[in-house]
Amino acid sequence: MKENILKGRYLIKKIIMNLADRLTLQQEGYKELDEVGVTQLLKLANNLKASVAIDESSFKFVANVGHRDARSFYIYSVISEVAKVAIVNMRMLEFLRDSEEEERFKLTKIKLVGNTSKEDADLFMRVILEGLVDEQNFWERKLTECLCDLISFSKYNEEQCFKLFIAANELSDALYANSDFLEFFNCCPENFERTALDLLKITNEAFKKTDKDKRWFLNDNVLFDKLPKHPSFIRSYRDRFKEAILLANNGEKVVLGFTYQVGYGGRSESMHFGIKGPSYWNLNFEYLKDGIFIISMLGLHILNRAYSIIGVKPTKAGEGIFDTIVNGSGASQALFMSVIKDHDIGDLVSIGGEDLSEILDIKTSKYGYKAYRVKYLVNPLLPTVLEEWWPARYIQKRIIKKNKARQYFEEMLKRDSSKKEIKVILEMPDELIFNSMKKVFIDLARRGILQKDFIKKSVLRKKSRFGHKPKDI
Repeated sequence: MKENILKGRYLIKKIIMNLADRLTLQQEGYKELDEVGVTQLLKLANNLKASVAIDESSFKFVANVGHRDARSFYIYSVISEVAKVAIVNMRMLEFLRDSEEEERFKLTKIKLVGNTSKEDADLFMRVILEGLVDEQNFWERKLTECLCDLISFSKYNEEQCFKLFIAANELSDALYANSDFLEFFNCCPENFERTALDLLKITNEAFKKTDKDKRWFLNDNVLFDKLPKHPSFIRSYRDRFKEAILLANNGEKVVLGFTYQVGYGGRSESMHFGIKGPSYWNLNFEYLKDGIFIISMLGLHILNRAYSIIGVKPTKAGEGIFDTIVNGSGASQALFMSVIKDHDIGDLVSIGGEDLSEILDIKTSKYGYKAYRVKYLVNPLLPTVLEEWWPARYIQKRIIKKNKARQYFEEMLKRDSSKKEIKVILEMPDELIFNSMKKVFIDLARRGILQKDFIKKSVLRKKSRFGHKPKDI
């Protein structure tokens, strides 16, 4: 009888909750995030799962080094992570939808905890949002690791490479466990030692069957003819990140963050306790939506690589999604263009929005990112620094291209051929036209007119999970 009552209450609750869901107002952006971050991730992951030579039972109950098809085991692990993150997105979207409605109708959760001051309410909301962002950063970091390894595996897509990767990591973990026991308990069970020796044998067999240049995840000069003295023979994640970035496509570089510190390092900060004041400034629901988008893009890029490694074609819809994220479109394409943006020596630009600067020199890193040496003509960012190098993505605005100064006046003349002064200007040499414009811009910048009427109106200053998003100019 009691069981039936509880079951009845549960069914009533589900019916009421489903009714509430139907009455929920659809806020802007949620439908798209739900489609990309939940539906498509789960569909593509489930379709791929049907193509790997492993099932849930063997995944759960067979040791990772015991699988005959190491590649399938690895890809099944990847599919599991993507499915988990789709569920995380689902839960996060539900919370955000509910919270935005409460804020809209002034029915905030804070009222549920009794009479509180505004300061207490601000604290309560801040820690809720910070906790959610920390959770998102955890998943971004985890998926970043997964994507980087998949990118490298795409180049070295051989069964023995996967087998060696799994066995070597397992051996490293076992040796770290043995070391930990010795350090803190002053003993090491023989059971642990025998496990390490068994793993050494499996690792060594796979090691002998792989070429040296394909062991991208191992440090140099590592041998497995005997137990290594130290378990740190797996290459650092920083080194693996750098290798992956060299192989990554444009879309992958965007979601990986372009650099180690901007991407993985920044996401890792929230994994550690720090005494730096608030972890994030001006947190809001849009910032969390950005996080869901980034996590979703990481998941899609991971699945794209996984499909390629297994050699399976996705559905037609999946092909369209993968093509879009690889080649980049919209905001992603603009972000990628920001790191390779072309300026020429002599161009006038602005770094921070208040300055006027001139391009003096150009260089390109081995990762394909451009950097420019600039000379501050007006309002240097620091009074004592008059020249310095800046990555392309931090140059916020181009004022004028030196080689297009004449073209600027030619376009004006096309719009109004009656302007005699323009004709006079066009009779001047190119260098004189540009230098005259440069003097005018310097004068306008010194008086603050250039910044107010030209630079600030055209620079996108929104702070997002990607960092500053410079307008594509």
